Parts: sequence; C-alpha cells; structure tokens
Amino acid sequence: MQSFSRHRQAGFTLVEIAIVLVIIGLILGGVLKGQELVTSARVRNIADQQNAVKAAFFAFQDRYKAVPGDYSAASTTIPGLAPASNGGTAVDGSGDGFIYFMQDAAPPSAETNESVWAFLHMSAAGFLACSPCMNAGATGGAPSALNSPSNAYNGVMQLAYDNCFGATLTACPADLTGAGTTKPNLANNLKTGSNIPSNILAEVDSKLDDGNPNTGSFQFSPYSAGATKPSPATCLTGSGPYQWNRQSPSTNCGAAYTF
Repeated sequence: MQSFSRHRQAGFTLVEIAIVLVIIGLILGGVLKGQELVTSARVRNIADQQNAVKAAFFAFQDRYKAVPGDYSAASTTIPGLAPASNGGTAVDGSGDGFIYFMQDAAPPSAETNESVWAFLHMSAAGFLACSPCMNAGATGGAPSALNSPSNAYNGVMQLAYDNCFGATLTACPADLTGAGTTKPNLANNLKTGSNIPSNILAEVDSKLDDGNPNTGSFQFSPYSAGATKPSPATCLTGSGPYQWNRQSPSTNCGAAYTF
C-alpha cells in the first residue's frame, strides 16, 4: 500500500505582508525626507552665502564710503593691503563706483582687477571670511578658486559691474562696459557662479526675490569662470514669462544678485 505524506505549503500571511509593506514605506519616507533635508540645506547655503557677501558689501561701503574692489585708497587704509604684503602689487581701484572686470574692453588697465580685488578688500577689512580671496593681491587676473570664493557646487563667484544677467542671455558679452550709457541694465552684481542645479536656484530665487529668473534683483546668469557656460535653454523653461527648470533640472546653472 502506497503511503503519501502531506506537506504544508509555505507562504506569507496577510499580516506579514502588511508588516513588510509598512517597513518599505518607512524606508522610502526616510529616503525622501533625507533628500528634502539635503536640498533645503543646499538652498540655505547658497542663500546665506549671497546674503553674507551682500552684507559685507554694504558694511564696507558704510565704513570706507567706497565700493569694494573699486576703492582707490585700499593699499593705504586697509590693514595688510600695502604693496609689500601683496607681492609688490597695489590693489587700488579707480574710485568711480563701478567694479570692472579684466575682460572689459573699455576700462583703463588700473581697473582690470577690481572684480577679484572686491573680495580681497572685504576679506582684508574683516567683513568676509575667505582665505582664497587674500591671494588676489598677488595673482589678480580672472576670478578663479585661487582668488575668489566658490559656491557649494564649486562654481567660482564674481562681483562685477556688467549686464551679464537675464533670461535671454546665452553668454556674457565680451565688452560689458565699453558702450557705457548705451547698454541697459548695467549694475554692480554678485554672481553665484555656475554648477548649481536649476531647481536649487528656483528655491533660492523664491527665498531672496520674486522667484522669476528674468526680473527682480536675483536673475539667471550665464557667467562661469570655467569653459562650460550655463544656458537658458536648459536652466529655464518657457519663452516669456520664463521659469526656472524644476522638472528636469540642469546641473550647470547660475544667477546674479544685483545691488
């Protein structure tokens, strides 16, 4: 007589499945919350950095009655900026109120380093904590990580008098100030530097300004100290009104904060 043994079929109960689903939900919730916290921290970092430089800018103006970088008596009145302390280089601007950049065609040679000297002046005066900025006296030249502050994404920041901001720009003009009064929107402005995701800049813009990349004091900028310039085609959406690209964020964007 053939005998058969009964085997109990193994499986998950509804209670066990429910517990697993709850655990998965908690893990996913924790991951999403963690990503949200990281994004918020990065937004705060960019916004705080902009506010810190802006506060230093106005504090410098209040003390010295001059614009940092453009200050014509920096070498004689700011401690540590005498030529002997800066590789024999005087770091005095022209005193006309504008922070010129070395790529400009019009400014006299004495004004071509004002963009990097702006951070040097504020740092030496104690208004800004920026170790690389203290090298600007000896190096001068174009903004770089060696003489200017960098954002949280390693993009080099810049202070300059130009019109290198606005949603329709694809690159900063080669001659930013040569036409003087004929060029619109010229202003001393602080550029965040590149490499910032567009969705991060959207949050920063909402925090600091009107949330619009083409209006207000905080706008899109194609400026970059590197070879790859931020493009409005990827950083923004729409064709007027423009919006920051939140849905498919570009990782190489930047903005300018006008004073």
